[in-house]
Amino acid sequence: MGRFTRDLHIRNADKKDDGKWIVCSPFGFISDDIGDVYVPAGFKTDLASVPRIPIIFELFGDTSCEAAVIHDFLYSNEFERQWVTRYKADCVLLEASKATDVPKWRRYPIFWAVRLFGWLYWHKKGK
Repeated sequence: MGRFTRDLHIRNADKKDDGKWIVCSPFGFISDDIGDVYVPAGFKTDLASVPRIPIIFELFGDTSCEAAVIHDFLYSNEFERQWVTRYKADCVLLEASKATDVPKWRRYPIFWAVRLFGWLYWHKKGK
């Protein structure tokens, strides 16, 4: 199972609550599948993009900020993605969620949601 190399430190990106956060210090994850993922300080994330539908958000929102930051970074243009596919990035989300003790009944629906809808963001970034 993968492991995080540092604690996550984030702050709200600006005064308005637009759901954006900034990573305050370097953050990383060592994946059994793809190796080291290093997120630099200053990276902007929206954490988990779970719809704010009451029951859905209660069940799946705010479950693993650490895993969400790693996943957002893997999807971003700041990461050299030529060696990682979207599928691998989604699998790392699953692996990182397990590393933060997100129960199976939560992490697998999250995984399948990013498999079904993550292409919208992946293509939006032009990769």
